[in-house]
Amino acid sequence: MPVDVPHKDRILALRPRTDIESIRQMLASRPHWLVEQVEIHGCTVPSHGESRKDAGTGSAPDGVPDHLWIDDTVPALELRQRVDRLVLKDIVWGLVGMASRNFLLQNFRTITVLDLQHVDCFGPNQLLRILDSFPALEELSLWTVDWTMPSAPQHHQLTSQSPLHLRRLVLADTEASQLVGYWLLGRRPQSAVENVRLMYNTHREALLDMIWFSRFIARSASSLEQVEYRIVAAPADGGEVPRRRVGRPRAQGNLEDGPDRLAVGPLEHYGLDETTLTLADDEPPCIRDLEQIDEGLYTRSMQPLPSQGPYDRYKEHLDRVRSNMNHFPNSAVQTMSISIPWYPQCLVPLTILCTLLTPRTSKFELTVRFADIREFNAMPWPQLDSLLADISVQEADDRSFELYIFLGHIMDCESFDLSVRSALPRVCARGHLAIETDVYIDGRRH
Repeated sequence: MPVDVPHKDRILALRPRTDIESIRQMLASRPHWLVEQVEIHGCTVPSHGESRKDAGTGSAPDGVPDHLWIDDTVPALELRQRVDRLVLKDIVWGLVGMASRNFLLQNFRTITVLDLQHVDCFGPNQLLRILDSFPALEELSLWTVDWTMPSAPQHHQLTSQSPLHLRRLVLADTEASQLVGYWLLGRRPQSAVENVRLMYNTHREALLDMIWFSRFIARSASSLEQVEYRIVAAPADGGEVPRRRVGRPRAQGNLEDGPDRLAVGPLEHYGLDETTLTLADDEPPCIRDLEQIDEGLYTRSMQPLPSQGPYDRYKEHLDRVRSNMNHFPNSAVQTMSISIPWYPQCLVPLTILCTLLTPRTSKFELTVRFADIREFNAMPWPQLDSLLADISVQEADDRSFELYIFLGHIMDCESFDLSVRSALPRVCARGHLAIETDVYIDGRRH
C-alpha cells in the first residue's frame, strides 16, 4: 500500500490506504517531529473534497461504509506528544470498532479543537459522548453531522454543570445543532462562546434553533464578539434541501417511542438490528425526566419536521421569545454578519440577533434576498424599518453598517432601489446604514 505521508508539517492524515507501519517508522525516525493535528478520513463517498485516488476507498462494493481499516490503524497509533486538534471526516461513528472509539475518546482528551465533517452517529447519545470526552475544547465545528436513529439522549448529557468556554463554535447544515445547543446550555454556571457561526440549508431549521439560541445569547452576551448567521436556501414550497448523507437514510419514528418501537430498516444495511442499537460504549437511550429540560421543548423540537406548512407548534413560543428579548448593554459583539432569504418569519432571528448590537459594535452587515416581486411585497417593511432604525450604533470612520437587498426578478435596478428606500423611511432618515440594492437572475447581475 502507498505511504500516506503528511503534506503539511504537524498534520497526520489517515485514510483507508494509509500504511500505518510506514507512518510509525517515520515518526520513530523523527523524534522532534511534533504532530499537532490528527485527521481521520473515512473516504466513503466520491466527494467531500477527497483526492481522486482516495474518494470512495472507504466503502464496500455494495456502498456500505467499511471502517475496518480504522480498527487496524488507530489503536496502533503511538504519539508521544500532545495532539491539539482532531478532525473526523466522512465517517459513520457507530461502524467504527469499540476499541478504536475508546482509543480516540480516551487518548485525545487534551485536544482543544474538534472538527466533525459529514459524520453520522447511530443516535444523539453517541454524539454527546464524543463532545463530553474532550473537556479542554476551545473550538468546536460540526459540518453536516446527523444520526440514524432519533432516540433520546440521557438526561445527564444535557444537564452538565461543567463550565464551558469556546473561542469558536461552528454549526453548519447539521441536524445536531439543536442538540449541541442544549448541550452548550446544560446547567452550566458559565457557557461562553467568543465567535459563533451558524449556517442552515432551510429556514425552518434556523427558526427552530432560535429557541435555544435566545437562551444562549442571554448567557453568553458578555463574551460573544463575532456572530455569523446564514441561511443558504429557502425553497418556495417549504421543502428540505437534500443532504448527502454518509450512511443510509434515517429510521422513522418519534422520540417518545423509544428504541423498541422505532423502525430499524436503515441499520439492516450495516448488518445490525435492534439488539445492537445500544453499543457497549454508549449510554442506553432513556427519556426519563427529559420533559423537565426546557419545558419539553427539546423533546418536541427533535421530532421530524413537516415537509411544509406553518410553524404553529412553535409560533407561540417564538413570539414570546421575541417579545421578551431586550437589548444586552453588556454585549461584547464587535462584528455581525447576517444573510437570509425572505420567509414569513424572517424577522424572528433578526429581532433576536439585533439585541446584541451596541455602540461598541464596529461592523454590521445584513443581506436579505428575495426570489421575486411577490416576496418583496410580502415583506413587513414597517417592522424591518423600525428594527433597523432603532439599532444602537456609533458613527465613526472605522465602523461599517451595511444593508444589502437582492431581488431575483427582472426589474429596473433604479426603480428597485427607489422602492427599497421608500419602504425604509426611518432608516434612510437616520442615515446610519449604507443601503445597496441589486437585481440578480440565475446568479448573474442585471
